[in-house]
Amino acid sequence: MAIITLNNNSLSSVTSLPTGVGNGLVKIASQTVSSDVTNLVFDNTVITGYSSYLCRLENVSGVTNPATLRMQFSTDNGSTFLSTVDNFNEYHQIDGLNNGRNNYTSQSYVTLSINQGNEDEGMNAVIELYNLNSSTLQKHGHYMLSYKHDNDYYQYQGGFAVKTTTAINALRFNFSAGDIDAGKFSIYGVRT
Repeated sequence: MAIITLNNNSLSSVTSLPTGVGNGLVKIASQTVSSDVTNLVFDNTVITGYSSYLCRLENVSGVTNPATLRMQFSTDNGSTFLSTVDNFNEYHQIDGLNNGRNNYTSQSYVTLSINQGNEDEGMNAVIELYNLNSSTLQKHGHYMLSYKHDNDYYQYQGGFAVKTTTAINALRFNFSAGDIDAGKFSIYGVRT
């Protein structure tokens, strides 16, 4: 096995990396919501070139309290959204008093949070998406998020399957009621 070495003498002055170095995340796009929008969409100008993606949602809140944050998938650049999504999540109240799980089948979205409340508190999440550009494999992923509802803090984690072998070329985030009024949505390609 070959040893990979850097081309410069110290890490503070590295100007290039040898072949085989550089796996990781590549930031593709970021959108910051500062006034009400119904949907936040990453379309085919963003969802291209990688088989796996990572989304970061920071301080996302909606105008309606409570509302559920959802993620949807499209194979035609957002003209229509799939109705073949199964997902499962578990939630834990941070102080341990309220825990549970939910299972959803044949929906048109992934349920990321249930009854997110306390607008302006914001919700934070990391979502990993696999096989989005594949035309032979179904898509799947998992997520972890935290938010505040009725003065209690919750952690959610879950997984989902998008039952299509057609490549996904758009993602849409929205609330079950009301608009998104704040938050930063970023998407990264996973370079392997």
